[in-house]
Amino acid sequence: MGLEWQVPADWVQEDPSSPMRKAQWRVPGAGGDGECALFYFGPGQGGDAMANAERWASQFTLSDGRSGVEGARLEARDAGGMPVLTVEVSGTYNPGMPFAGRPPEERSNQMLLGAIVEGPDANWFLKCTGPMATLEQGRGGFDDLVGSFRRSRATTSAS
Repeated sequence: MGLEWQVPADWVQEDPSSPMRKAQWRVPGAGGDGECALFYFGPGQGGDAMANAERWASQFTLSDGRSGVEGARLEARDAGGMPVLTVEVSGTYNPGMPFAGRPPEERSNQMLLGAIVEGPDANWFLKCTGPMATLEQGRGGFDDLVGSFRRSRATTSAS
């Protein structure tokens, strides 16, 4: 069993940039493009919801210099009868992954909207990052996508 979901009409589907990503979208908006990716690692993989939410939030520094973990907004929700933990944080984003031997580039005025869905057999991880203005504008689409998650009989699915 996998999940089904409904993608916001204004998000642009892209080919996943890595095999860990089951789906990937470009999120257009006022501040420039954001990115949203859906990860699935399989049963027993990927870690628990809280550890992932805290790791994602730790990639941010708040405007007052504190860690994003201290300013992250966490919320327990339900989608299709499955528990969901959402996380939101904004500030300076440091993705933490060097590219071609260069240190990662910090980006200011960024936002993370994330959700960890306790799927039928394993957690699914939805991570959206991008300019704060873009993700603020796209928040409704993010909430709709999270609310659309449902169990399916296929391993992965999208509609």
